[in-house]
Amino acid sequence: MIPFKELVPPKRRERVMRFSADVLANSRVKKCVLLSLRREGEALVPAAGAERIATLRHTYEALFYAGGAVFARRAGAVDMFPGGQTFSLGEHVPLDAAAFAAYQGPLQYYLPASDRVFRLYGTSYDVLADAQGGTCIAVHRERLFLGKGCRLAYSAPLSSSKWDPAEEDTGVIDFSPEDGDVLALASFDGKLYVFRENAVSALRADANGLNFRFDRVEFGGRPLPGTVRCTGAGIVFQTKRGLAYLTGSACRIVRPVCMAELGTETAAWEGRYYALAQNGGKNCIYVYDPSADEEYLLDVPATHLAGGSEGVYFVHGTALCRLTHTGYPLDGGEGAVEMELEAGSENGGKRYLAAITVLGAGNFTAEFTADGRTQTVALQAGRRTRVMRLLRTDVLKCTLKTGDADAAVRAVELHFEEDAQ
Repeated sequence: MIPFKELVPPKRRERVMRFSADVLANSRVKKCVLLSLRREGEALVPAAGAERIATLRHTYEALFYAGGAVFARRAGAVDMFPGGQTFSLGEHVPLDAAAFAAYQGPLQYYLPASDRVFRLYGTSYDVLADAQGGTCIAVHRERLFLGKGCRLAYSAPLSSSKWDPAEEDTGVIDFSPEDGDVLALASFDGKLYVFRENAVSALRADANGLNFRFDRVEFGGRPLPGTVRCTGAGIVFQTKRGLAYLTGSACRIVRPVCMAELGTETAAWEGRYYALAQNGGKNCIYVYDPSADEEYLLDVPATHLAGGSEGVYFVHGTALCRLTHTGYPLDGGEGAVEMELEAGSENGGKRYLAAITVLGAGNFTAEFTADGRTQTVALQAGRRTRVMRLLRTDVLKCTLKTGDADAAVRAVELHFEEDAQ
């Protein structure tokens, strides 16, 4: 029998793990997902709200954006928002969109199909006579460019109707088939970047076609169609190797693995890259900020997405919505930090979770899972809040949630007690 005097409580010491907003935003823990929160300065704040633009009466296949307008494609037609105009295009399926103003003309919209290009103006449309159609379109140096197969076609300057290669200042460029078809076009830094299946090239399209020159951009990944977007300081696009970022002649993979499974409906707005995505089997919007090399998710079950200089638009249920700068994407929504971390004792003893402190502002709930048990506590920023001691195994999961519009998280402190040696 053990003598009574030896049955004394074990000595324990406190250990604190502190995670700043910078650490959380850059996923410097085993796993960290930001839901509807983003870093602003030294704190995590609500990432973006949303406003309803229109009520939708149809089910759509895709969204396109150009010049402040959204084009929603459905079987046999395209609906334009705002305004609600409907263009019945028959069996010809638009694949992209661009906005362009010809010489002394109004802004008009151009939607390429595989065998023709539709020009939309007011409530009417026509088909460009000499344009052969394409899978992607771009405006660059006051010309329209069309990509189709291994060919790049371009219009005359300040004209959308002159495409015949026999005419002056128009033409086509035929690429070698070994680098595959043209997948996307992006105008950036005075050059038109041509993304093909196995190559990326920068076109210097100064003066007439005789002076056009291509520079090859060294990159070993294959761009995915529909994912190429210019963010202002560079071009972000998806490849099978991960998310890539191109700035001038340099191109690199910036995210081999993203915090969500990305789709190919994408947009760029105010320096950030947006993509329809899935997280844990649920639809959401993925956001990547190349200036800070940070990513986060918007917790909204969007089904389609497009956007540009005027904003990011998405379909939610029967509504066409647009992101706003502050708040949460849905009414009654909330932001969350989901962490999974290794917090085992360095000396091999037992470690217990004792308390949590959120430095910042707002009210929160924290859910902890460890050693097969889960507990949820309510807390206020700035106050150390005790939790039931959970026996720590190798991994601790913590989800911190808030619905406060003015919430801010500067840091999260987890307080542990562990056996002293």
